[in-house]
Amino acid sequence: MTAARWVLLLLIFIFILAGQVNAEDEISLLSVRGVAELKVPVDQVELDLSIVSEGETAAAALERSAKSTQLLVDALQGLGLSKDEYHSGQFRIQPVWSNRPKNSPANWRAEIVGFTVTSPMYIISKKKERVGELINSVVDAGVNQINSVRFSLSDPRYYRQKAIDAAASNAIEDAQTLAFATGVKLVAVHALTIDDAQVSPIHIQQDQLSVRSFARAESAVLPFNPGDATVKAKISLSYRIEGVLGGVLN
Repeated sequence: MTAARWVLLLLIFIFILAGQVNAEDEISLLSVRGVAELKVPVDQVELDLSIVSEGETAAAALERSAKSTQLLVDALQGLGLSKDEYHSGQFRIQPVWSNRPKNSPANWRAEIVGFTVTSPMYIISKKKERVGELINSVVDAGVNQINSVRFSLSDPRYYRQKAIDAAASNAIEDAQTLAFATGVKLVAVHALTIDDAQVSPIHIQQDQLSVRSFARAESAVLPFNPGDATVKAKISLSYRIEGVLGGVLN
């Protein structure tokens, strides 16, 4: 027998042996997904506000911004908000350029005709039931931009964990039910992953946040009914199994 033939037979033997080992090492799995969705009453309100002040000079615009910001702080304190419930952001100062007139000459150049200062204020408060009164008060104090209003949870991680617990329980229950129905035995967890877990706050639509609508309001309290925040979780769970499933598994 030639050397080449011996090598060929040896390779065939190794291939057959590897196939037998791989067949013995195959793991039978039962995989399920667990999903949970919780509805949780919101317990705080978050507001992103701005005061935009104008002036012919940068100094004039800054002075107006400082006065309006102090009025806003006074209004917040008058509503009973503590200092840890609001904080100001970094102000922005921008030049205002002249508009190009009609039939302007070719050498026309825009000029700075004034300045604007934008001073943001961020509020996170448990006084969610007073949000209408709060917005009206800050508008009266000089706020002329309401960037966003949303209702959220003060401890989102706690409810996220509860949703994960519920999703895991659902997955385990489904796996046990499926194993019983198919006559297999759950041996051990093979893989466990969190596909998704998130808390969705409630955002007020932008068309409801017009400063003019609040300024025209006759009542100091405008109604808001935020409802519940949604907390979702999804997990994937795989078990190693033993038993017979349709005559395939042993």
